[in-house]
Amino acid sequence: MASLRRYAIASLIVWLVILVILIPQIIELDKRLEYSEEAFIPKESESFKGLIILLSLNYTVGDYILVVFSPNDLETSKRVEDTVRIVLQDLNLNGNILGPYTIYATIRGYIIGNITYKVNQSIVYYNLLVKMGEEARRSYIWLLDALNKTYGLAYAYLNLYIQAKSMGVEDPAEYAYLNLSTRLSGDLAILFYLFQNNFKKAIETLEPREAAREAMLETIKLVNIDLYNVLTQFRLEDYTNSTRVTEYIYNVSRAQYYNMTFDNFKILVDNPRDGAFSVVSERLRVIDMCLVDVLRESIKNGDIKSLVESYCSSLLDKLALYPNVIPDDLRIMLISNSYAILYVSLRESVDVILASQIIKSLDDMLKSNVREAYYYGTIPFYYDLSEKTVREIRRIDVTTAVLVIILLVALIGSLAAPLVILLATGMALAVGLGLLSIASLYIDVYYLSRALMIPVIFGITVDYSVFYLFRVVEERSKGYSWDDAVYQAWRRAGRALMLGGIATVLGFSAYVLTPLESLRGIGLALTIASATGFLSSYTLLPALLLILGENRVFWPYKSLRLPGARQAIILKSIAAHSLKIRGLIVLATIVVILGLLLYLTSVQPSANVYLSMTGDSRYVEASRVLFTNFPVEVFSKVYIITRDYNIDYLVERLRGEGLVKDINIEKRGEYTVITSGLPVDPLDDRVFNIVESIRNTARELGTEIYLTGFPTLRIDAVSSILDTYFTYTLPLAIVLILLYLIISMGSLLVPLRLLVTVVFSATTSLALTTIVFYNIIGGDIYGSFIRSPIYWITPIVVLGLIITLGMDYDIFLTSRIREEYEKTRDDKYSIIEAVEKTGVVITVCGLILAGAFSSLLLTQIAALRQVGFAIALSILIDTFIVRPVIVPAIMAILGKYNWWPGRGLIRRWD
Repeated sequence: MASLRRYAIASLIVWLVILVILIPQIIELDKRLEYSEEAFIPKESESFKGLIILLSLNYTVGDYILVVFSPNDLETSKRVEDTVRIVLQDLNLNGNILGPYTIYATIRGYIIGNITYKVNQSIVYYNLLVKMGEEARRSYIWLLDALNKTYGLAYAYLNLYIQAKSMGVEDPAEYAYLNLSTRLSGDLAILFYLFQNNFKKAIETLEPREAAREAMLETIKLVNIDLYNVLTQFRLEDYTNSTRVTEYIYNVSRAQYYNMTFDNFKILVDNPRDGAFSVVSERLRVIDMCLVDVLRESIKNGDIKSLVESYCSSLLDKLALYPNVIPDDLRIMLISNSYAILYVSLRESVDVILASQIIKSLDDMLKSNVREAYYYGTIPFYYDLSEKTVREIRRIDVTTAVLVIILLVALIGSLAAPLVILLATGMALAVGLGLLSIASLYIDVYYLSRALMIPVIFGITVDYSVFYLFRVVEERSKGYSWDDAVYQAWRRAGRALMLGGIATVLGFSAYVLTPLESLRGIGLALTIASATGFLSSYTLLPALLLILGENRVFWPYKSLRLPGARQAIILKSIAAHSLKIRGLIVLATIVVILGLLLYLTSVQPSANVYLSMTGDSRYVEASRVLFTNFPVEVFSKVYIITRDYNIDYLVERLRGEGLVKDINIEKRGEYTVITSGLPVDPLDDRVFNIVESIRNTARELGTEIYLTGFPTLRIDAVSSILDTYFTYTLPLAIVLILLYLIISMGSLLVPLRLLVTVVFSATTSLALTTIVFYNIIGGDIYGSFIRSPIYWITPIVVLGLIITLGMDYDIFLTSRIREEYEKTRDDKYSIIEAVEKTGVVITVCGLILAGAFSSLLLTQIAALRQVGFAIALSILIDTFIVRPVIVPAIMAILGKYNWWPGRGLIRRWD
């Protein structure tokens, strides 16, 4: 006996050491789980290949968040965008931000830049005009001086000549010359001398005025040919006319090249700077008077951009009127009557912890800046799933524990024994979660796996423990001491536990052997759950019973009472009656299985992810706001990638059939990318038909395409998982379990019969679950279309759990039938006796396991409610119909062939 206790203490120490080692891993579990179904996309799928092409073409297809906020005014948009930038900066994240204010500011900046450019151009023009005016002014002064020295001299000479002639002077030309020459000196004296000579020649043929002009021209021609060319443009009558002089300069200058009028040029010559400002202002004044002020001020300091914003606010308000200034195609995806949207796309992927930090930071900073704020996209999706799932799991933990305690106390009649069982269960749960956390470092584990582990571990550990505990009591009633009774129960009932435990582990291991990582993650979680639950009840519970002793285990009683005789007699009577009508029962079983299978194959499960979220999900609320106030095609995008250059017909077909909206075509490298909006919610089940239609249309046209994007990635992930499960994983699980049971039991027909009864439980529970949730409960689907309220993962999980867990009670019963058969060799007697001896114990186990899974009914996640309802219903069917009615009937028909061909491993365990 001392050796047994030493083994017990050693077993407890091992469990405690393992638990201490795994505590840090348990803490890290939540952030290691995978919350996106897209993480499980098959690498060979069309959508995944298309995603790789998009990434190679520098498309941004990563984690994103849409902030939907109200009010939708410009100031609020600016505050929201500033807040998001601060959050990204604080978390060292790189991303692109697109919102109403960003676009407005960009367009306003473009307008300011355009105005600034015009003012800049005006300043360039102003400076050019100033330079031109200064040059014209110098030319004007030079020309006046030149005219005065030439035509002015000629004009004075002509007046003296006419005067002398009227006075009768003999030589009037000489008279004029002598009167003027005394006043001249230098070059001008020489010029006048030459002029005198030329005048004497010209006067012979020309009248005096023309002679004077011609004489001066001839004189200048000899001295300065350029001046000669200028003087030819004037006459003696207008050489002093300033307007005529300005006109000449205007005609020979570049003023006309710049479309400058003579009046403006005249102002420019009078005062180059004022004239230039007047000319440029006249042009700017046509646009807006504020530009004249900007021009005036910018001439002084040159800070044009700030001057434009300061002086042209009214002009900017007219040109950049919010929100009308935003182009229609952008406005429709950014602003509605009540809400506006900010798009934030990150360049890196985020995990659940980082997603939680982003959302919580936004909440903290936005609560005082906006009236309403909703978050949509992959980041809030991950956050919502993790946050609400953790909350629901805590509720499941507490609820399951409370239900199990209540059921254990009510069914066992002891206060301490349930606590001992729960201690073993808690240890199994903690170790299981720790092992799952380590496994999730190497394989993606879907977040629902953790929620499913809890009732599985509770169910297996509690069921096996209760079954074992009652066997201890039975052995104790035979006169064994407490320690011997614990050992004998472990030895005799242990083979049933071993059979069930290994079969359960094998069944779930089929998931781990599947080619899809998503199923491997779920299978790994359930395999760990079943293994830790079985090992806890097989090793830890016996150790606790030995260490605590009988009095402590059954406190406040001295021992546990054996199952009630009355209930056992009722079950025995039911089993005996089923043997009499065994043919009818078997026929009815087959008919029910075939009928329900036909019904189930006609019901398509839903892939609407809203069914996997809570009713109070903020993501769901954001979806409702988003799709109520904005066109759905803006957010439901697919990418059609093709090398076919003749895609016009494809686009016309897709548009004509109403499959896509809001089409944008872009050529990048060797590919053409068609970005299309779908007319339905991207999580809507109608997406399946639309995507399939797009693919079929492309195939009809012989176009090689890759269809990708969030909706198609989900479709390929879900379709691949369902196909693989029903064509590979489920058959493999059945084969592994059957092979193991055949080898272990040494029987071919008992495992096959077991499969039939499990299929009966599975089809019945799934069909009833579908009917209840489809026709009675329905379900809040948040306005999004679903094919049925049965979530796609429900049949996968339910079938896996029923096939593995559902066989336990059958194995418990079958093992006892075999044990009784080995004593009596009487088939009918063995069946009835086994039902009587195990009936109440298995009923208690069934009620406890059903209660454990019933805790899922209290969650707000529809998918988990369906799983909990189906599993609990299946266990109750198995407990109250299959075990006492169908199993005895089939085994009675098979008779001695139940144990054909011979011995198996089960005898070796004895």
